[in-house]
Amino acid sequence: MEIVNAVVVTYNRKKLLEECINALLNQTYRVNKIIIIDNSSNDGTKELLASKFRKPQIKVISLKKNTGGAGGFYYGTKVALEGCDWIWEMDDDTIPSSNALEELLKAKDKIKTEVSFLASTVYGMNKEPMNVPKIDTRPSLNGYSEWYKYLKNGLIEIESATLVSLLFNAHAVKKVGAPHPFFFIWGDDTEYTLRMTHYYGKAYFVGKSEVVHKRVGGNSLSVTTAENVNRIKLYKMMYRNNLVCSKYYMSNKQHYKAIVMAIIDSFAALVNARNHRMLRFITVLSGVWEYLLGKYNKQAFDNRFNNINENYLDKYLDLT
Repeated sequence: MEIVNAVVVTYNRKKLLEECINALLNQTYRVNKIIIIDNSSNDGTKELLASKFRKPQIKVISLKKNTGGAGGFYYGTKVALEGCDWIWEMDDDTIPSSNALEELLKAKDKIKTEVSFLASTVYGMNKEPMNVPKIDTRPSLNGYSEWYKYLKNGLIEIESATLVSLLFNAHAVKKVGAPHPFFFIWGDDTEYTLRMTHYYGKAYFVGKSEVVHKRVGGNSLSVTTAENVNRIKLYKMMYRNNLVCSKYYMSNKQHYKAIVMAIIDSFAALVNARNHRMLRFITVLSGVWEYLLGKYNKQAFDNRFNNINENYLDKYLDLT
């Protein structure tokens, strides 16, 4: 029986976290350990975990500072790696169906080559599509892509995905490292999964493994239409991080196109947004500027394949 450790990153969503943990505890394939990374929540999350989930199976790591999803998954991946075959990672608003993990592992047995990771099918609260991964259209040896090779088994080959129920091969993690902690939010999962598929092995989207992503506002991310003014500034990191990914994992033509499209997005927000137009405009251009200046901790990023052995953010740990 293969050993699976789960990682859940949380920040101020204790009700969703409770639902997520209960779903993990009630899987048809038993999760060996559940590592909760609490990004310095102040909504009673710590008290919830201490009162309801004080179990040997659950390990809680509380941080003194919010390190974002990127920092949380960096920590969690490092901790979960010890003594397991697979690491199952997700945000606190991901609610897996009872057989989600079992179906991921069944899928692995249908593939004739070692995989880097497997991704669940993600739906929103109204059964709408969400977090759809990018199909791998890179050519095979004969020049054609083979993303549909296992389609009869309900599997599609993908190139990248978001951290909403991804099952990582522990061997792949040991080879390519952990997520890049300094991306903070948005793009860290894209970079990490691209790192997996470009430098370790194939990845697959599993139709029979289903999860619900209870994210408020199920539409795809858009700086022009974002309604929460407090989140608009975060789009700087999305554009910066996506440009980093395009530089390292795409062709020069695609990369330069991504830069141009980011600039076009900034002007589109300035013209079309209903409010906070200048804020949106400056936010996108700030992301482009930070990328061009290498302000994504380039030195640490260049060391990402070995960061499993680093302790970049240990000053934020609070294990008392």
